[in-house]
Parts: sequence; structure tokens; C-alpha cells
Amino acid sequence: MKLLMYAPTYRDMRMWQRQDAVLDVPRTLDHLERTTGERWRCLYRAHYMNTELVMGTDDARLMDVSGYPEMTELLLITDMLITDYSSCGGDFALLRRPVFLYHADAEEYLRECRSFYFDIEKSPFLVAHSPQELERLIDETDAQRARENCEALDRFFGTTETGHAADAVCDYIIARLGDHRREG
Repeated sequence: MKLLMYAPTYRDMRMWQRQDAVLDVPRTLDHLERTTGERWRCLYRAHYMNTELVMGTDDARLMDVSGYPEMTELLLITDMLITDYSSCGGDFALLRRPVFLYHADAEEYLRECRSFYFDIEKSPFLVAHSPQELERLIDETDAQRARENCEALDRFFGTTETGHAADAVCDYIIARLGDHRREG
């Protein structure tokens, strides 16, 4: 079984209220199951500034994880992320797994909510504006393309994370301790 996470950000006009999902998650799960031949479930998470993310269906493949306290732990177990304007897309890229931005309401979002820090359409993010575009991107994104896309996102954001920061800090401390003992 594979896990998709759908994690949209809040909309200013829906802050501290229920928010309807923009993405048709059951359709996306159906597409994933047809194209991969595997079973998929969706973890969905409302932004903490919303009271609820309304999915509009009682599909048994959907699981509300909005109350789970640690987003990073949820990202670690996720095979694919679909978000919209949330920074979790950049965080998820560190895992080298497929990440897609779904912008079916981009004009409304820009008009009624906030602007962006950068031109998302000129970024390496894989952006879809319709269910058909999202399905095409999913079909075109194998593990290698996902990895390359995530590496492009790292370059775009100037990320220098190697996954070995703790090792480097330990090596530095051990080296300094050795220098101190020789001086002592």
C-alpha cells in the first residue's frame, strides 16, 4: 500500500473555519491505482489555521490526520505529496519523492488571499491547474524524475542539506577535542 498526502494551506477568507478541499482526492487515488497497479490511501491534513478540511466524501481510502501533532513525521511516511501553496512542498523535496502543487484556484487565491514569495510558475515545482494536468504530471513522474525535480528544487531554494549534518557536527567536535587534548 502506498500513501499520498494532501496538505493544502489555509485560505485567508476561511481562516479559523472549515475549508473545502480543492483537489478531487478520490479521482486522484483512482488514477494512481490504475496507473501503478498498487493500492493507495490518502492522509489529508487541514492547516492548523482551519478547523477542518472538508473532503466531500466518505471514501474509506481517506484518513484525516489533521490532529496528528508532527507534520514532519507524516511527511516521512508519505510516498507522494500534493499540496498547493504550502511550504511543506519544499520540505518534502528533501525526501526525493514526488511532490506536486495543485493550483486549480490560483487566480482566486492570489486575488483573495496572499501573493507568493517567488513566481511559482518559473520555479522547478511540478504545478497542475486541473485534474487532467495533475494526472499527466503523475504519469510522467517516475522515481528518477522525482529525484531530479527535488534536486532542482534544492538548487532553486539554495538548500545545502546533505543528510549528514549530525555526522559533520560530531566529526568537528571530536576533532576539536583531539586538538584540545594535544594542547593540554
